Amino acid sequence: MSEFDPAPGTSVSGAGMSAGASMSTTPAPLEPSGGVDLGALSRKLIRGLTWFVALFVVFLVSVWVSLPTDAICWRISHEARKAGFNISIEDISLRPWGSATAKGVVWSFEPARPETNMVPFVIEELDVSFSIFKYLVFDDIDAEFEGTLDQGMIAGAYLQADDDGHIAFKIEDLPLYSVPKLQGVVNAPVRGTFALDVDIRAPEGEWAKAEGKLEVHCVACTIGDGKTKLYVPSKTNKRSMLAKGVVIPEINLGNLDGVLEVKNGEAKAENFGSESDDMKIELLGDIAFKDPIGTSRLDLVFKVFISPELRKKSDSIDLVVATASDKVKMDGPDEGWMGYVLEGNFDNRRFRGINELTKAQKQRKKREDAQRRAREREQRRAELRSQREQQQAAREKAEEAVAEREGDDEGIPSPEEGAAEVDRGGEAGGEASGRVEVELAEAAAGDDEGEEPEQEEEPEQEEAAEEAGEEPENEEEEGAGDEVEEGGIQ
Repeated sequence: MSEFDPAPGTSVSGAGMSAGASMSTTPAPLEPSGGVDLGALSRKLIRGLTWFVALFVVFLVSVWVSLPTDAICWRISHEARKAGFNISIEDISLRPWGSATAKGVVWSFEPARPETNMVPFVIEELDVSFSIFKYLVFDDIDAEFEGTLDQGMIAGAYLQADDDGHIAFKIEDLPLYSVPKLQGVVNAPVRGTFALDVDIRAPEGEWAKAEGKLEVHCVACTIGDGKTKLYVPSKTNKRSMLAKGVVIPEINLGNLDGVLEVKNGEAKAENFGSESDDMKIELLGDIAFKDPIGTSRLDLVFKVFISPELRKKSDSIDLVVATASDKVKMDGPDEGWMGYVLEGNFDNRRFRGINELTKAQKQRKKREDAQRRAREREQRRAELRSQREQQQAAREKAEEAVAEREGDDEGIPSPEEGAAEVDRGGEAGGEASGRVEVELAEAAAGDDEGEEPEQEEEPEQEEAAEEAGEEPENEEEEGAGDEVEEGGIQ
């Protein structure tokens, strides 16, 4: 049978297939006239969405691959320098979902002295994650970071929202010399292992209601090597031995442990200090948090005790302790200790001796001294005016007595005697009046040269006199007054 022969059971006519065969075939579906084919439309939409997603992914990958990472590193460093931090970044990689990895992050510092080499703070790799969704939708800043150091690790989190604020920061196993600025400021070698743990939350975004804690630990800490100078910067006394630098032996600081408990916006130091055979260190006081946080008030007291054994071992240490200012020497049960106060706020902080007056107390003392001197001058003027009035009254009385004797016929003195008596009275009154006028003139000159009682600040000469324990104006006035009184008695 050839391929053109009909199949068995079928008949072929001249017109084609038989009717039975043609009726057994399934008819083709008829398209609805005037309707919408939803199936075809959905397939087209799916294909279009698929192409859009694919192209968007390709676009993101292209952008991510072609990002100018060098320019981004430079921009971050530039913004950090504008904020006061000298930070450089070697390389950075960004991810579309809001995370980044920075490599070779170096925080450098300006040298405290021309001959000092500051130790930079180096983070080999820093991973940062940032919630883009919270920032775009709620305007909240929510970031976390974790970094690997040359020795040690660093991790933390930061949240800034309308109803909450949170700072968490942890450093572990960090060499003491790597603590930012510490090695460069003191100059003498420092050794030990440092750890810091900060976890503070601000309810409703108000730091005045902060709760949390701050822990500081330093294990096997030492300072000095017997060759390098130790510097302790001082803005008020730049001529002190520690400000100029002192060579110290290796001093064992022991293990430093301390906790600042933060409750209702106030952090109090508890069991904060260290003790060793060479010295003891204690930290007391509190920190009052305020809004903004940079204005928080500092009121901390550092106490240091140098052991007699260390003083015997080092003549320089013994000289520093022996010549310490009375402003830092403590009395009573803390005799032998030296105390320093850290006051101000986070943005503007300063050290002073524990016995030194604060800036407000110094200004108050100046005002009180100026008011006291003004009262003394007024009292002296009143006394001089009273003496002048008394002497004037005595002269007038003498003149009246002479006039009465001249009118008395029985006891009329000779013209020569009357004139002599008037001259004597006039001379006595004139001399007294002259002395009073001289004293008044000197007092007035002292007023012109001295400070007015309404002024709050003293001239530079008077400040120097006060620091030396002298009051030249008062001494001159009192001395002049003594001379007048002695002259009057004579």
